[in-house]
Amino acid sequence: MRDILKDETYWAEYLETQERRIARFSAQAELGSVAEYRQAHLLNLRVDKVYALYSSGAPVSALAREYALALDVALALPTLIYGKLTWLLEMAVLLDVDIVSTGQCALLREKVDAGMQPNDLDHLDSCGDDLWVGVLESYFSHNNCPVAEKRVLFPGNETFATLVTEIQQVPVLEAERLIRSHMKVWYKLHRDYAWYDSHKNQNNIYAGYWAFDCAALAKLCGLSGAALWGIRFFPADLLPNGGR
Repeated sequence: MRDILKDETYWAEYLETQERRIARFSAQAELGSVAEYRQAHLLNLRVDKVYALYSSGAPVSALAREYALALDVALALPTLIYGKLTWLLEMAVLLDVDIVSTGQCALLREKVDAGMQPNDLDHLDSCGDDLWVGVLESYFSHNNCPVAEKRVLFPGNETFATLVTEIQQVPVLEAERLIRSHMKVWYKLHRDYAWYDSHKNQNNIYAGYWAFDCAALAKLCGLSGAALWGIRFFPADLLPNGGR
């Protein structure tokens, strides 16, 4: 197992329960006036299963299969929230699934734009102008992202935005230091998120705490998993040489 907060029994039971939840919502996803809500919830279930699979120690191939299913659900939705777009891109980087040249990322960005209110975009024309989206897409386009021309779409995690900007301007050893420093506060930075402290809940809602965003950034910067091994909440084995 990669997670240290729960035991093997918990993860076996969680994954079994999650599969039943997925089956139930898959069967009902197209029914009634709340079909879009059910489809969106189905995406949440698929995403949580990826987290749980990783936590339980499942091989990367199992993560990739579940990720593909989550991507299919996202592509079928009429709208998508920004956080799901960035997660799909982060995992695409970590799993080496090119969703940019296939045009899938462009479709996902359109879904994010379609679901936004005018004031959500601030003065950005679309989520394609977002700093983190641009940096993630650059992994597959092999073009340097013009960081100076980008902004954070949804202000609120300025600490990570600062890291994204600074880390691309420093040598490898300094980039490693920046990642380690950020990971010391990563969990506390998410205290307002629904999953924060979910491992304390008596129901089986905990899927694991993993900084896939930071891992994707580290991979983009050419850092190895071996150099970042042992950092709490950091999925180092998804990076090159991550198996030590």
